[in-house]
Amino acid sequence: MLDHLRRRLTYANVIATIAVFGVVAGGGAYAASKLGPGDIAKNAVRAKHVKKNQIKAKHGARNSVRTRHLGNRAVTAPKLRHGGTLYGRAPAAGNRTLLLSWPAMGLAVRTHDAGAPDSPFQVRVVNTNPPGGTRFWVSTDAGASQIQPGASAAFGGLSGLDARVVENGGSGRMVRLDCFANVIAQGDDQFMQCMALTAGPK
Repeated sequence: MLDHLRRRLTYANVIATIAVFGVVAGGGAYAASKLGPGDIAKNAVRAKHVKKNQIKAKHGARNSVRTRHLGNRAVTAPKLRHGGTLYGRAPAAGNRTLLLSWPAMGLAVRTHDAGAPDSPFQVRVVNTNPPGGTRFWVSTDAGASQIQPGASAAFGGLSGLDARVVENGGSGRMVRLDCFANVIAQGDDQFMQCMALTAGPK
């Protein structure tokens, strides 16, 4: 039996056998490297197949995730790292009544200061930071003004206030501020309302 095998064990047979094993062993790796999205059945890859933190923002095409792709209440306020909305309402005749504040920035917005004297159409933007703290830049259509820590300034008029309040230094916080005093005509409710969109670290 052994003599019979030796007679048939030629160089060509050995090389052919090695080639067969090479194709069988390496064929899977070759095929896997050639797989494309079209070769994967629909819904074959699910969330459980993806390791945690393997898919990052850089892997998503621009505008690839839209509202329809998000489950109900999938994105909640605690999941938003930056930004929020502040709102306040108070009688326009109120003297220095607080409308809204963002303590992290040291920003407060109040109704007019009757002792300044301000107009009832105006609001006071206040820098509540201690001496040596962060300054603000307040930008409006009329220009830009700086408010030092502990100081305040009046802004706005008959058409309301549209302003950007930017932290000078610090963490670079920014606020888009919109205010309006509904005191123009007889019968108006005589209230000052302000809304602020915040951006930056809390």
